[in-house]
Amino acid sequence: MRSRYDMWRGLSGASQVVFDRSIDEDAQVFCRLHLELGFLNEQEFGQLQAFAKDLQAKMPGPDLILFMSPERRVLTERITEATHPDLILRSLERQLSLYAEWLDTRPEEALRLDNSRCGVKTIQQLFSENSRC
Repeated sequence: MRSRYDMWRGLSGASQVVFDRSIDEDAQVFCRLHLELGFLNEQEFGQLQAFAKDLQAKMPGPDLILFMSPERRVLTERITEATHPDLILRSLERQLSLYAEWLDTRPEEALRLDNSRCGVKTIQQLFSENSRC
């Protein structure tokens, strides 16, 4: 969360800023998942939530949340091919549930895109400085 905040501070004043992930997402999805999996206790979770809230109070909210996610089958294949730890695959349903809950609580507009047939290189090009979009 600190590194995301520091990156934002380094970019403040830029006309457009695009981030892959947010402090709020870290707190509401990843920290909650780590609590549920036993990697954090309640006190640590509370401290991280307070830390996230403090950092977010210093930053503007997003204008738009672009949520890209492939179909479940494709996501499972990508996780497996990337040789992520088994825990990532075993907790996938809960991760997806936490993401859905997180998106439902956000006041900003959210655009959900199915990127099942879109590779990483295409997405990188879409958000590059040389993009024609």
